[in-house]
Amino acid sequence: MFLETPNQCGAFLVVGALILIGVIIYLNQKHPLHKLTKSIILPLTLLTILSEYLLVLTYSRGSFIAFVLTTLMFMLAVKTGRDKKQIALFLGAFLVLLMLAPKGISRVESIVVTDDSIGNRLILWKGAAEMTFNHWLSGTGFRYFGDTFIGWYQPLNMFHEYTTAVNNPLTIGAGGGIFLLFSYLFLSFTAIYGLIRENIKKENGIILGVAFAQLAYFISSLSSAFIYSLWLNIMILGLMTGSFIYLIINWVKRRTRFNEILLTIRIPFLISLISCLALISLGGYFSSEAITHHEKLTKIGKNNITAYVIAPAKVKKRAIVLYVYNNKGTYIEKEARKTLRYLAEKGYVIFTPQLTDMDIRGLADLKDVANVVLEKKEYADLPVILMGQSEGGQYAIITASEISNPRLKAVVSIGAPAKWPFKEMSTEKYIVNIKVPIFLLHGGDDLLYEVENAHILEKGFKNAKSKLLVVKNTAT
Repeated sequence: MFLETPNQCGAFLVVGALILIGVIIYLNQKHPLHKLTKSIILPLTLLTILSEYLLVLTYSRGSFIAFVLTTLMFMLAVKTGRDKKQIALFLGAFLVLLMLAPKGISRVESIVVTDDSIGNRLILWKGAAEMTFNHWLSGTGFRYFGDTFIGWYQPLNMFHEYTTAVNNPLTIGAGGGIFLLFSYLFLSFTAIYGLIRENIKKENGIILGVAFAQLAYFISSLSSAFIYSLWLNIMILGLMTGSFIYLIINWVKRRTRFNEILLTIRIPFLISLISCLALISLGGYFSSEAITHHEKLTKIGKNNITAYVIAPAKVKKRAIVLYVYNNKGTYIEKEARKTLRYLAEKGYVIFTPQLTDMDIRGLADLKDVANVVLEKKEYADLPVILMGQSEGGQYAIITASEISNPRLKAVVSIGAPAKWPFKEMSTEKYIVNIKVPIFLLHGGDDLLYEVENAHILEKGFKNAKSKLLVVKNTAT
């Protein structure tokens, strides 16, 4: 089917049902006694009830809420008792179908009872608000929303893979920035409010149906993200484009003054502006309450590399860890989740460079970052630990052998190789020059660099205390 999820089906059916209700209202307004009208209304009524029945079968709570709210608003917008009664009958039919559906009542009850699904969404929405605050100008990029959330904002005791915020506005704000979100809200609200304002006296059922259909779509999108649904996007863009064409034609026909047009767009503008400011403020509050904070340092050294800083926000800072790993072809977000945020939550300030490559150039990059770390005035009272994984451990050992700064207190190597084809990159050659304690950690089942590498390095280290820990039945 062209709609992939129950929520997408629910949004489509809500929009369709409201437009059908609008058409029925219009026909009864214009030609209530005409034979053709009577012959058309019956199948349209049955089609609307079928849409409601299919909507019930989606069990989409967001769509349920959207349909109930917008039909109630539709009832308030029309003036005649006959129109109100017709809309009330369709709403009543939906509620009856919902109560008769298997588990329909329990599904409704789950709206006010926080289950895992709702709880996870609240965490996701909180993260999306933080992401909007921290990337307010241009967002994270829609492609990177999931990696960014999982890496930096999802709690470490929770793991769910998301590609959106399961909320259209929050996805747009976090992925595209606050200006894109404002544009989306302003266009959506202008299309909806403009149609309602233009037809509040005329009471054109079709136009009002289209207006409330768009509002229902927007409400449905607050608990699900539809931005990757091609057919829903085509549908809503078509309705929105038609709405603006209708408004412009009306304005031109009536020779509407510019001041009157401003009155139509003023309320959507204010609502959109207030919504964006509220989201930024909320994101800022959540960010200030976060357990850890992270930032980017750019243009470091002659290769202008980037380094990430992940620092504890709620606990006392214990030390700086300069953490190196083979980041070629991988995302910093994955490593952040596995290692960096865990260490930061324990009180360590983490610096991790994005090296040019895992070769001589990368080694030069690491030395540049080490100099930046050792010169950071705000962390001048903290000891420094050089830590690396796999080839990162190799780089950590080589770099530590060339650092004489007394702030360097220890080296941690995880699964590092002892030998290398080129002598200038051979770890066993440099480990003898390290003056600080070193901790060697290696997986007993490491297939890339076998555990023998750790024993070679332990034997070669002579100048300070060392400890080797081999973890059996695991790779590094």
